[in-house]
Amino acid sequence: MKTLCIRVDYGRMIGLGHLMRCLGIAQAYQEKGHEINFISSIECKNVSIEKRLRKERMGFTYLQAKPASLDDAQKTATYVKDDEWLVLDGYHFNRKYQRAIEGRVKQMLLVDDFGQWKRYGAHMILNQNIFGKKKWYTRTSKNSQLLLGLEYIVLRKEFWKYVGHKRSISSRADKILVMMGGSDPHNATLKVIQAMQWVNVPGLQVRVVVGAVNPFYQDLQKATKEGAQDIKLIRNTDNVPQLMAWADLCISAGGGTCWEMAFMGLPSVMIATAPDQGMHSQKLQQKGSVIYLGKNTNVTREQISSVVISLLTDARKRKKMSQIGQKLIDGKGAFRVAEHMIRKDG
Repeated sequence: MKTLCIRVDYGRMIGLGHLMRCLGIAQAYQEKGHEINFISSIECKNVSIEKRLRKERMGFTYLQAKPASLDDAQKTATYVKDDEWLVLDGYHFNRKYQRAIEGRVKQMLLVDDFGQWKRYGAHMILNQNIFGKKKWYTRTSKNSQLLLGLEYIVLRKEFWKYVGHKRSISSRADKILVMMGGSDPHNATLKVIQAMQWVNVPGLQVRVVVGAVNPFYQDLQKATKEGAQDIKLIRNTDNVPQLMAWADLCISAGGGTCWEMAFMGLPSVMIATAPDQGMHSQKLQQKGSVIYLGKNTNVTREQISSVVISLLTDARKRKKMSQIGQKLIDGKGAFRVAEHMIRKDG
């Protein structure tokens, strides 16, 4: 039995997106009968995340080293046996770090989003984004394999049973899901909750998902009680697909959640809370599966409530958005990635 090692960090400023997509790869690899070990900086230590990984029967290791340093690379490599894979996912794992790892492990998968490095040393590169380009990776190792595009969108295990899911579009929409990221360091969630207080739709229900590393939970609890609307917080849940199936509409940040919503056929209003999220959101708006309002700092509560009211009362628009989204993502990307790794392994 082999062990897949995954070097990934997470936390208040980094968020949980890198960790969550790595979890999807890990689950698909685990389905093939292998073990998993997550390797993270000691700065990432979080009881809720540890509990989740234990529940998944996965191991975790903390490094006593400066993240992405040469010391980090050397210590990480000691956990990878000669014939095992190492996955790297994080914007701080630069070319220098990759080079330090490259000479110590035989098989390395780099998860990349923007082609930001001049050279790449990984044996396999995964860029699952809608805007990923082959020309970004012309300077790679001789035998590097590229996995590019939406067919490699990695979804976690809880989504797999929804492959082929058919959404029913209600003419009377009144269920809203809010997901502004695992950490939401700028507290965009509070702005959305306040905007929801202005949505006067009979029977409105709003469910707000708050991540394990969100530092504003108490403030958000207080905000949900300040108006007459039915607004409830859901903290650190692994029940996201069921919530997406329940909702008529989602208000979300533009991170990895956008692919989950597209797969579930959930019409969405997107607000970018990090610099890289605007690219995803703009592309999806061009496709017609979301409405993108812009950067969080530029979006007002009035804009949010106005767009939400308009969509709740427009079943035709929601149906079109839903259909377009589901055509983009088939939900099998994690298995494709795992199969490529195992095939190259053999």
